[in-house]
Amino acid sequence: MFNRIIASNFKSIEKLDIDLKEINVVIGANASGKSNFVDIFEFLKLVVKNGLEEAVVKFGGMKNLINYNSSSRSFSIELSITPLEEEGNHPFFKRMLPNNYLIIHVNYKFVLTYRKGKIPDFRIDSEELVYRIQSQENEGDLRIKRDNKNLLSIHFPKLIKLREKQETEDINKFFGEFFRVAKPHKLLIEGSGAIDILPLIDDFKRIGVYDIYPKYAKENTKIGRESKLKKDGSNMADTILRIRESYDDRMLLQTKIRNLLPFIKSLSVKAGEENDIRFYVKENYFGRKEMPSQLISYGSINIFALIIALYFENNKITVIEEPERNLHPLLILSICELFKEVSKFNQIIITTHNIEMIKNLADFNILIVRREEDGNSIIKSEKDIKEIKEFLKNDLGIEDLFFQNFPGI
Repeated sequence: MFNRIIASNFKSIEKLDIDLKEINVVIGANASGKSNFVDIFEFLKLVVKNGLEEAVVKFGGMKNLINYNSSSRSFSIELSITPLEEEGNHPFFKRMLPNNYLIIHVNYKFVLTYRKGKIPDFRIDSEELVYRIQSQENEGDLRIKRDNKNLLSIHFPKLIKLREKQETEDINKFFGEFFRVAKPHKLLIEGSGAIDILPLIDDFKRIGVYDIYPKYAKENTKIGRESKLKKDGSNMADTILRIRESYDDRMLLQTKIRNLLPFIKSLSVKAGEENDIRFYVKENYFGRKEMPSQLISYGSINIFALIIALYFENNKITVIEEPERNLHPLLILSICELFKEVSKFNQIIITTHNIEMIKNLADFNILIVRREEDGNSIIKSEKDIKEIKEFLKNDLGIEDLFFQNFPGI
């Protein structure tokens, strides 16, 4: 689980240091910086999927990633991860190191600097990946560091005692290959060769970010182009086709949909012209007739997308922008229950303006985004804001802030 995120000079966020929980609800006024917070996870996802250079290009270049108010030409992102118990005993260390161990914490940080007029228009100033390792007797940090000359080094904690000369030579040989894999414009979390098996790099590969546009989700898609649900949901037909290949997944999808939309019997996918596919819905109202995706309501499309994103994308962290869009108020409680159910294995971050959603998730981590007079975004937990602490002493809920015109919400 990602349990802490620190960032500086990223878009409108000058400084950020917050804890993350199983469910995190991000609230704030329009243009306060909620989407810029989400973009941290989108950027990490793109780095792992497409590489750092392409991720920077997707955001319009380094100059669009750096805080406009800052005199610095750099931005940094740092994440802390607490592994699940079964993840702590990773085969990488099990094979390479002679001692029994357990990974109890991981910390990852990188700093990028803008290079005007250069290609690419950034350099990696520093990068560090730290594994806190615990043995039966002690604990210590295994550090993998990159400096601004792209030289990598590894520092073993004292608790790791190599018993044989051959073990030392094997590890040096392994990390010699590791060093050669590192590229000047490539981060460790991208994975390649030896780096790809480093413990918990997989966490970064399993970030899902969604901002669903039902209009796009209704459209036909090319078969087999990309079966994981896209950020905007535009390949929903292909995603449903992939889910339907497994009987268990097909039944789970049908059950979850019917729990929220009882009038829907089933989903199917059919081929059209030129390898196009479209999904269809069979409803109780029309017997055996199937309704094409173009005739399905935006609300139903949004429900389909939420269920797919939460249950079928194999994410470790799922970030959803405004999941309440196009939904009837009575469905909000059911959506919140889905978040609570999946948060046992899938960390949730949502942005929302919906009072009922905030009310139903108020016991979790509420993050408030405010825009300062200088244009910088401030993101804090409601527990860390003095004025809100005083407000909540009066037995009012966090959702009541909307009605009290609290600054920035």
